[in-house]
Amino acid sequence: MIESLQDYWYMWLLLVLLIALAVWAGTKASKAVRKKNEIMRKQEQDWKRQKFLAEKYGTLAEAIAKEADPAELAEGVTAVLQNRLDQSANPDEMFRTAPEWEKNVYALFYFDEDCLDSLSFFCRHNEDPLPSTALQGLQAIGEKKVYSAASAMYAMYDEKNEGVSLDRDRVSELDEKFKQVFDRDRFFAAIKDYILSVLQTSQETES
Repeated sequence: MIESLQDYWYMWLLLVLLIALAVWAGTKASKAVRKKNEIMRKQEQDWKRQKFLAEKYGTLAEAIAKEADPAELAEGVTAVLQNRLDQSANPDEMFRTAPEWEKNVYALFYFDEDCLDSLSFFCRHNEDPLPSTALQGLQAIGEKKVYSAASAMYAMYDEKNEGVSLDRDRVSELDEKFKQVFDRDRFFAAIKDYILSVLQTSQETES
């Protein structure tokens, strides 16, 4: 009996390998399912937050804006416009015809979100009209130093700008400069002041 088992040792080895493979495959599948569930939960949370903010800031009065947290106010204005874009049959046209200040705030909100990684990340992963609108927004809120770094960075990633080529050393230099001049609290405070200015001007025009 022992000799028979010894003769077929390779079959036992194969069995052990098959069991190990099954355990590995099961673990990998389990991780994939968990990851997918986490992504779905995150998407659901994001959707619920967008819905909540779109309702909260859907009718934006000066009094509401004054009391709002600067970052949430920017996110709320973004959620309102995003909600309209999601419901539109032609989101590109809807964005093009949206009020200038709304587009600026929308682009600036995503500018901040993507720049948490780096300024170059925002320029690499977005296409017009978002980057050019973000630059316009930076000018509108008076972020001159941030605008300087962002416009120089975007010029290298803008396919329409044939006069400027991509320079890796320059990209690193601008990423570092951006980190030095960008202050998130100041950024959102400036957006809030910009929104309040727009609302005040609108109210004066109606009066």
